[in-house]
Amino acid sequence: MSTRRNGSAPRQRSCQFRAVAASLLTCLLLGLAVTPGHADAQTTNGQADAGALQAYHRYLSVLAGPVGAQGAHRAEAVVTDVSDGCADALAPTNRLSPGQMDASAFSAFGAEVDDTLTLAQISAGLPALGRLSAALSRLSWPDGAAGGVIGRFLTAEHHLVKLAPPSLCADATTLGVAPLSEPAGTRRFLPRYRPAMAAAESALGAFRALLSRYASTGEGRLLSSINLLAARYARNAAATNRTAAGTILTELGIRS
Repeated sequence: MSTRRNGSAPRQRSCQFRAVAASLLTCLLLGLAVTPGHADAQTTNGQADAGALQAYHRYLSVLAGPVGAQGAHRAEAVVTDVSDGCADALAPTNRLSPGQMDASAFSAFGAEVDDTLTLAQISAGLPALGRLSAALSRLSWPDGAAGGVIGRFLTAEHHLVKLAPPSLCADATTLGVAPLSEPAGTRRFLPRYRPAMAAAESALGAFRALLSRYASTGEGRLLSSINLLAARYARNAAATNRTAAGTILTELGIRS
């Protein structure tokens, strides 16, 4: 085996990991932005929407502040678990040629790393989500479809946030020993996480559309603040994910 081939495998595998480290978290959180509609604020739907926007603004204020900091600490805890529990678990694969590894298995594990960090961060927002749910449940919407939209949004968000995370150390150890197959834990986790994330994104989009439909032009300042808070949370959370994912791969022994 040539020196060149020994060096090429880790670089290729590192790229596979880091390509999936651009998390869906950014797309999900940037999707929190709302644009103003042209509804009459005096209508009952408009009044309910005003209450929903205020509750949503409070929710985002917490996410962009203390919850964001708590989420970053939870991501750091994931890094610490890997560092303490399975450091260098993938180091033996640095000596393998590309033909001795399954690229799709490593890519799937990279997605698992990133998704685990996403779950760690968004799980910190569960209490705030509970308060948002309580506030929205008190509103009365003449629009018969509004209740279903809000219910689906809250159900999907709760389901995503409460997903059980995988064991990165167990799956990394398995992949280090058997690099030609996707770890069983990865195969179990990703099919649970991906549909939950997709459902949350879809429900969030419908919730945003509802808020926009009945928002009045006089609520422009509130809407601008919502957009800024959502962007701040998304930016900070994505940066945390990128840093933590890179540290985890380094702790696992992957050479760049």
